[in-house]
Amino acid sequence: MRLMIALVLIGALGGGVSAASLAVQDDFPVNRKRDVPLSYGATFQVGAKTPLAITILAGDESSHTIQIETVSQRGSNPNKEYGSEYSIENSVLRFRGAVNLLYHVHPRIIRYTDEQIASRLKAWEKVAVASEREVHIEIRPVSDGLAVWLDGKYAGSIACSGGLKRVSFAGGDDALVKDREFFSTLENDRFLPLEYGRVANSDAMQNATGSLRPGGQLVAGIPMIVSDGAHSGDIAEAKQMRGSWALECDDYYSRTSFDGMPESQIVSVPQRFYHRAWVLFAVDPDPKKDPMLTVRLTRFAGKSRVGRGEAIADMDLNLPRNGQRPDDGIRQVGTVMLNEKDGSPEVPLYLAAVDIPLGEILDLLSQEGQDSATELKIGPYLDFEILGRCGAVGPQWDEQHKPTGAPSAANIFGVTLEKAPAELRLTPREVGNIFHNDETPEMDVSVMAYRTGTYQLQWTVTDIDGTQVQRGDYPFSLKAGETAKHTISLQQNEVGHYDIEMTLKDEQQHPFFSHAAAFALLPHDTREAGLDSPYSVWWFGGSHLTTRDIAQAGPLHLKAGLRRTVSRNYSEAEMAAYKMTVTSLGWAFRTADLDDFEAATKRVYTQTTDLLARYPSCNNALIFHESHANILPEELIGNEPNFTTEQREDAERKVKLANRVGAFYREQFPDVKLVVGNSGGSAKLMADLLRFGFDPQYADFVGIESPGQSFMPEAISEHNLQSAWLAREVVRQRGQEIPITGCPEFTYRADRLIGARRQAEHYVRDILISHAYGFKHIGPGTLEDAGGSYYNSLWGGAGIVRRAPLLYPKPSYVAIATATRVLDKATRTRIIPTGSLSVYAVEFKRDRQQPDLVYGTWAPRGSAGLEFAFDEATEAEVVDLYGRSRRVATGADHTLTIETGPAATYVIVGKPVQSISIASRDFSAEDPPATFKPAETMADVNAWELISDDRLVNNFRKPGNFEMRGVNDSERGPCIELELKPNTSLSPLVSEYTVMRLREPAPLIGEPHSIGVWVKGNSNWGKVFFEVSDADDQRWHCDGGYNDWPADLAVNFDGWRFLQFFIDEDRSAMYSSPGRQWKSSGHGTQPKYPLRVTALYVTMHRQALDPVEMRDVVPVLRFQNIGAYE
Repeated sequence: MRLMIALVLIGALGGGVSAASLAVQDDFPVNRKRDVPLSYGATFQVGAKTPLAITILAGDESSHTIQIETVSQRGSNPNKEYGSEYSIENSVLRFRGAVNLLYHVHPRIIRYTDEQIASRLKAWEKVAVASEREVHIEIRPVSDGLAVWLDGKYAGSIACSGGLKRVSFAGGDDALVKDREFFSTLENDRFLPLEYGRVANSDAMQNATGSLRPGGQLVAGIPMIVSDGAHSGDIAEAKQMRGSWALECDDYYSRTSFDGMPESQIVSVPQRFYHRAWVLFAVDPDPKKDPMLTVRLTRFAGKSRVGRGEAIADMDLNLPRNGQRPDDGIRQVGTVMLNEKDGSPEVPLYLAAVDIPLGEILDLLSQEGQDSATELKIGPYLDFEILGRCGAVGPQWDEQHKPTGAPSAANIFGVTLEKAPAELRLTPREVGNIFHNDETPEMDVSVMAYRTGTYQLQWTVTDIDGTQVQRGDYPFSLKAGETAKHTISLQQNEVGHYDIEMTLKDEQQHPFFSHAAAFALLPHDTREAGLDSPYSVWWFGGSHLTTRDIAQAGPLHLKAGLRRTVSRNYSEAEMAAYKMTVTSLGWAFRTADLDDFEAATKRVYTQTTDLLARYPSCNNALIFHESHANILPEELIGNEPNFTTEQREDAERKVKLANRVGAFYREQFPDVKLVVGNSGGSAKLMADLLRFGFDPQYADFVGIESPGQSFMPEAISEHNLQSAWLAREVVRQRGQEIPITGCPEFTYRADRLIGARRQAEHYVRDILISHAYGFKHIGPGTLEDAGGSYYNSLWGGAGIVRRAPLLYPKPSYVAIATATRVLDKATRTRIIPTGSLSVYAVEFKRDRQQPDLVYGTWAPRGSAGLEFAFDEATEAEVVDLYGRSRRVATGADHTLTIETGPAATYVIVGKPVQSISIASRDFSAEDPPATFKPAETMADVNAWELISDDRLVNNFRKPGNFEMRGVNDSERGPCIELELKPNTSLSPLVSEYTVMRLREPAPLIGEPHSIGVWVKGNSNWGKVFFEVSDADDQRWHCDGGYNDWPADLAVNFDGWRFLQFFIDEDRSAMYSSPGRQWKSSGHGTQPKYPLRVTALYVTMHRQALDPVEMRDVVPVLRFQNIGAYE
């Protein structure tokens, strides 16, 4: 069956033609008027002997030739098992001329892993060679020329006028052309029916018979090309093959519609605002199949296999099955007999209207001309795809656009894309909609109509607290082809970060397009620091589909107060308007240089001389870069490390290199400061270097590059900012004092993982803690999110503005801009005790034209009222995280009170404070819901016992000496008090623990998803782990995986707080620590209900950071009301 019967046939031009030398010519029907837009279709086979030429003569007499020949798949093979090179002969059709692309007839090898290739080799043997592949070509008149489609996939357009006049074929004696015809398509100004059957991979319903005849028709008023069972698309066959590799590339997000992959059902279509997909489908009754499909519109980015990142518009569709009532937007339009021969059941045939969230890809839709990121060079186009259920955001990777592997029950019998009646473009007045100084905050919107009608543009603006502060609408009427323009004022009463949501509605008030943007209003730039500023950011400079243009990146640096950057695209002179230079001269040597160090020094001398000429204000270089294991050195816990011969030789070789490199810089470039490390937390590297003879005179700084991820900034880990304490402590143990600083690659905190506000809070606390240590180089995050698949990694999604060309500010951009302005030319002078090791206050002196003091305050949990006491009447400026400020004055007692919390608060004064004390603490935002039911009140200490349990013992946890007693708390009444008798011989990194076990397990009612207990904390940063037993009498503990990076189980607070943790990992919100957090004494991945609470494991530190030095804690905790809730 030919799917061309879905079109209105005007005239058949002949059967198959194959001759000694093929020559065929078809002219526009003489009996038709030239103003009638006819398309042309034919099926051809190239043959193996000579190329096939298709010549197209347009109405304006311009001639356009497409030459097609067979070629091989060749290239470097990442699948090394099959050799370093691969070659599959006669497997690709190469189109050149008016159409330029590679059409893979054999599945494209680079899209598969070793294992996937091995499992498919036998099936691939049945794939036809390219010379024998029958390809259907269509040439369709469009407004600006002729569009070429190959096997139902858009392949580019030809610029011409006057429509189509003649098509001719010329080829060898084994070429073939058949089914030639002029016809009228079903496409109109509203609908684009797709020949989905040409890309479909049929399996489950290949023998099915539908009640709708195959071919072109109206289905519930929608023009559609209906497939038969043999050409239905079984979405269970849509799978990810090779995905991410080399961290920065991803073949899944690099695919094209011409890759020849049966696991992908992609249709390339002309670029247009398609706001809805009409999907004709039946649901496989197999209960093992997943009743879910995903409709996707994007443009994959295959250049260098970088892959597309966030710019993907996906919409899920829940499939009705087994008599379920369909969701809104789905209606039955027929039936499908699964297999008439064997009496298989009849299932409904549904038509679904799936709204596509076009606002997610406005940048792709707005791009004009050829997208340089794509491998297909066919001009503006999009990729439409249907697949099954997609994944979710994970702790280290974003899988929300990747198929989970669950086989979808959907089988597709037709697809039509609905064209939006108008399209919208945004033009920012300033890069990223970021305004400061005297810039006028406005944004220009233009709407171009495809169809005559009345339209309405609506927008709402919300501030950082989610309060709506502006609403507007702009009604207008347009004729087809006309454009309306409107300027939206973004002026607000306060500075800060704002979200703006825009919606475009048609004359029936139906919204067909929405887009979420953002803007920032910054105060006047009062910074006095120039290139001596410590603040930097990692600008990728064009890599990973980011902006390369200094005219774009420069203002983003300037307005945020970021004076240094990683990219070397431009010289310091070229960046002078933006007060920028590079962060570092980098690591120029390598271990192999020891084999000929003289030659290496000549190379690096030339390189460094050139770099200093280009960046005269850059005054530091690295010694090492990601060169050593990032693990905690055993010296920090009092152990003597053991080294294998290989480890010892490696360390000694690095010491030799570091000493030689240090001597080279001291002699040749004495003004260049040397930063040793840049290897994760660098503690292990420094421990080994100093152990084996590194000369500390060659280290001006120890440099850290810990990613931070979802850790609370204050938490100690080799993967977090507080690796600074670990590195410094290792150096101190060797009798040295070497300052710690940040490296060009610093902390990375993805907002998709921890949320936009928490990203802002964490980045600023990174800055404050860095200052508290005295860092000279502070560079949190990346400038922008990667536009490529690198976005899905920890680093690529850690930007402070969104992907290019949007570049909308995130809250973190405004927060960092505030920090660099408030802490301009600031030097830490003292850490001020607040009475709590989880409420911090750091004093800074600002060495400005008018010197003053700044106090940076924050608390990782809850809120804290802080009382500032001065020795005389004082006025202060209080600035919040996002730059909103107010003037306050002390009262009669010379005190003032401010509130702080996870979002830092700054106090700017002219006089030093005498003391800062806690006036109040509030954790009520974390109180349990009304559904919380205590399983055990903990009022009777006799219901509990302390037991010994070695399960938690490791290098950093030891059994401790604890006392447990019942007490009457003045706030909450009867409870249990637990006191540690500290072992002062232990390292402060080592926690001591005990187990509080219930003598009789307490049942948890229902199927709760969260468990919790009230804890009166002491800010020791130890943790409380829950133990439950399940229906199989297995015991489960919540200390699995890479445990609790966000410190939800940590006692990082004083006073009473409800400490809670999820139970059911599948029902809870995504957790930001890798691995499953609950582990059992037996088997399974999560507890089986019903549950009983059996114990609390309590770890406690005797000291905690203040935030840069260890201080003693009061080793006492109290507990009350352990239970759970649904």
